[in-house]
Amino acid sequence: MSAEKAECKHAKDKLVIENSYLSLNVILEGGINPTNLQCKKSGMIYADSKYQYRYLVWERRGRLPQYLKHSMKRRMTNGSDNGLDITVVGKTGDLEIEHAFFVPNNEPYLEEQITVRNIGKETIDTSSLSFGFTKTIGDEKGQLLENLSDSKVVAVPYRRECWFGRNGEYIEYSFKDLLTKKGWYRPYFSQAEKILCEKSGSEGWAWTNGSHSLLIAKHNLEGMEFSIIEPNENDGKPVIQFGGASVWHEDPEDALKIEAGKEVRFGITRYAFVEGGWKECYYAFRRFMDEQGHGTPKGFNPPIHWNELYDHPFWWATKATGRHYDTVEDRQRLYTFPSLEEEAKKAHELGCEALYLDPGWDTNFGSSIWAADRLLPAKDFVKYMKTKYGLNVALHTPLAGWTDQAGRNATYPEKAHRKDRYGMVLVDLCMASPAYLETKTERLIELAKDGVVFFMFDGDEYGRHEISGTSPCYDPSHGHSVPLTREEHGRAILKLARDIHKEYPNVLIELHPFLGSCFYPSMPTYYLHEPGGPDELWAFEYMWYSLWDLLYGKAISLYYYNLAYGYPLYIHIDLRNDNEHALAFWWYASTCRHLGVGGKRDPKVWEAHKQAMKTYKRLKRFYTQGTFYGLDETVHVHTLADEGKAVVNVFNISEKSETREVTFDLKEIGLKPEGKIEVDGAVFSQKGQKVTLLFNLPEKGTSLVEIRQCASES
Repeated sequence: MSAEKAECKHAKDKLVIENSYLSLNVILEGGINPTNLQCKKSGMIYADSKYQYRYLVWERRGRLPQYLKHSMKRRMTNGSDNGLDITVVGKTGDLEIEHAFFVPNNEPYLEEQITVRNIGKETIDTSSLSFGFTKTIGDEKGQLLENLSDSKVVAVPYRRECWFGRNGEYIEYSFKDLLTKKGWYRPYFSQAEKILCEKSGSEGWAWTNGSHSLLIAKHNLEGMEFSIIEPNENDGKPVIQFGGASVWHEDPEDALKIEAGKEVRFGITRYAFVEGGWKECYYAFRRFMDEQGHGTPKGFNPPIHWNELYDHPFWWATKATGRHYDTVEDRQRLYTFPSLEEEAKKAHELGCEALYLDPGWDTNFGSSIWAADRLLPAKDFVKYMKTKYGLNVALHTPLAGWTDQAGRNATYPEKAHRKDRYGMVLVDLCMASPAYLETKTERLIELAKDGVVFFMFDGDEYGRHEISGTSPCYDPSHGHSVPLTREEHGRAILKLARDIHKEYPNVLIELHPFLGSCFYPSMPTYYLHEPGGPDELWAFEYMWYSLWDLLYGKAISLYYYNLAYGYPLYIHIDLRNDNEHALAFWWYASTCRHLGVGGKRDPKVWEAHKQAMKTYKRLKRFYTQGTFYGLDETVHVHTLADEGKAVVNVFNISEKSETREVTFDLKEIGLKPEGKIEVDGAVFSQKGQKVTLLFNLPEKGTSLVEIRQCASES
């Protein structure tokens, strides 16, 4: 075959799909059966058993669909041939299955997408749908095959689980584990629980033996869908099922049932063949997400926030009452212009670029109506802060899931409220109500018009039970399903962001995970990150005990996130709990492209933070726009390849000082492998492209190094 073009050969009973990296057989005789998925470079065969097509609740092994037809077409973009699309259509019962594959001409991946149609006259229950390739992993006695003893699968992007993960805990499974252990998930409505199940789900999986790997990654903007690993059995031997399309704890919602004449299109699964181990799979996942629009925006330069909450008495007075909300009286008494000016002075002294106002600035919690009677008119407040302190203004703007319980949300129209299943109007608001969206959009656009540069979409959860305790909205007059679905709730958030960005495209909008909680997303990370939508994602609530979260391993999840995503994270951290080495400051500066801080306590630590901020601002572009590379969990590199420069952050999170050598190849950190380098901040040696840095790190300390590639000698 041509090394430059993907091909599909049609033999009597099968299709052979291949490019220079991979090959796949789709057997047609006896039913559609995609199998023999092989990496031609390594010789690894990843699928060698019968493809699984199951959708009936009682099915364990499923049935191969009857072959109906297939088609092939070159994929052309601007007159350029990018590869080959192959579509195979079959049916099983009243379910028609369209199985599509894309093979690029000379890239090391293959993509799969499945569409199912109900061609019958009755609704089909597809809540147990599970399609996927299979790989034999054991013999007839259930013993693991020898050639898989050194292989494992690693979750992408959260090898370290958000929030719940601790030091030494990883979401990865040997193939022996896959034979003997169950999968699990955390339900969005009760995330402290782990529910055991047959399937394991993630946005992607790295299947690796350390030297050769397969990335299995899912992407779907139309529904919340995950990549599934599931144990099964074929011909009396244990197999694992992977890829394809599956319903997992009732996601995607549209796939739970299919009405007569309707169809469901699942997301794309990319199978990328990777030289190297799980980390290289993370980088391949990041390239995939970049292609889908989930990377770092060009020129990304968010303002460094000072959050007034940590030192301001208002929040802590409210917390002391045990309430999830405050009152108008609390706001009038404590949240005043003089109190905010004191915070602006600290922000200016530290070198921040925006004053971020957490709860308190509006008339009622979540009203988004500026409290001009105690804070000056919004336009004047913004001008004052910019003129006197050089600060922009950023706002906490909670959505329908977390609003004014004390005032019964009286600042919103009645049509913005939810109804319960009995038709009773509730205090709580409905995110998808046209009246709510219209009101909220108008108010936020007015604030943007007055000069506000940032909105935080907190309080956006679907059914925030610990606050409202209510079920979803049942009001049919809102035009949504009854009850409101999770995905409709999410699409309403997306609409709000888009309507704001239509008028003010440069306003930054941050998104808290809307399904689950602020500290643990129960949705794909990229979901709702679409053109015109939110610009950045909340960094999983590491705002309260930021240093502790790092030392105990929770915030290590941010390291893995950055290996897998350029999609910016936002956080603000409590500097009062940091140490004299500014360890927490530098950890979150290194792992969150949009940084916020707050809190002043120890004078020695404050001075350390002022010095850290000066350095951070000088190097800010590395952290906001640079490519992130991880040499290990505590050695981060931020590279500006166009400048031939990199910054290295090294962290010691132990309670003992240490001397550490860090050795790497220049190509590992995105720099050209040839030529000499200069280094500031550490003793170093260079042998060809291999570099060794030497660090003396205090306990719970950190160090920073700058690397520059020297100009080529003429």
